[in-house]
Amino acid sequence: MRVLLTGATGFVGSHVARALVAAGHAVRALARPQASRAILADVPALEWLTGDILDAPSLRVAAAGCEAVIHAAAMVDFAPSRALKQREVNVEGTRYVLEAARAAGATRFVHTSSVATIGRTRDGEVADEETRYDWPVGLGYNESKRDAERIVRRADGIATVCVNPALVFGPGEIYKRTLPLFRLVKHGLLPVVPPGGTTLCDVRDVAAAHVAALTRGEPGARYILGGPQLTFRELATTIADVTGGTRPRAELPARLLRAAAIPVAAIARLGVPLPFSAANLAYLGNRGYYSSARAEAALGYRTRAAAETLGDAARWYEAQRLL
Repeated sequence: MRVLLTGATGFVGSHVARALVAAGHAVRALARPQASRAILADVPALEWLTGDILDAPSLRVAAAGCEAVIHAAAMVDFAPSRALKQREVNVEGTRYVLEAARAAGATRFVHTSSVATIGRTRDGEVADEETRYDWPVGLGYNESKRDAERIVRRADGIATVCVNPALVFGPGEIYKRTLPLFRLVKHGLLPVVPPGGTTLCDVRDVAAAHVAALTRGEPGARYILGGPQLTFRELATTIADVTGGTRPRAELPARLLRAAAIPVAAIARLGVPLPFSAANLAYLGNRGYYSSARAEAALGYRTRAAAETLGDAARWYEAQRLL
């Protein structure tokens, strides 16, 4: 199958590109002019096209002759000052890619969504694809991914599938978003951690699920791609073990986390640029646990142990001399 892949130069997208080629698909990779293609330099089978998901003419050229599209491009950012640009990329960009896919006669559209489009859970509960979105207003990333997913799931004239990864770790994290966490733990600078928890997934398992969704995903469905469910203390402890770092000694009381949101909100109202909003602190007190049962049954999705995923991520960072 000839597949157009957006976001091929990113963390998830680069692994999807490798998985598609390994499965025998012909892959046309869309990359912005300024994007480095080095992460995929060892995959000569890729057909590269220069374009942008906000540039409709380049999308029409890229989609021509493709039977399917995997849309993995997105803007991941939590700074309130970037919310408008993020919305343009994640929502309008998705709309443009979907329109180009339909115009080209593609029959399948796989959208890289996120568990950020799924609601919160109470302690002891695990969310699934039917858990209603109920995050507080002001989480720009969540809202942009939620609205992009709605566009995809309501599309006519093309079979669409959404895959919803949890917190993605693994080798090849070129944007280094998880690097600060590894550094803090390795060097003993994270003695206290937030009280919540998260679901992590391995980028290689996520990539395999994208490929499976091309042929096995039910049109209109969404599939959570999760894995080990860890408290933040367990996550930091595992990173300490695989890096030779220092395990955290305590959890921050939830009441202090809630109190911290007050000055953060006040600072934001003064116009001071921050890397996150007060609403983002809600994540750190929440145990965001998600079930992958649907993906396991329909897509053959499989996960691996947290120590393997985090260990491979740490070794990749080490190889890049980043730790």
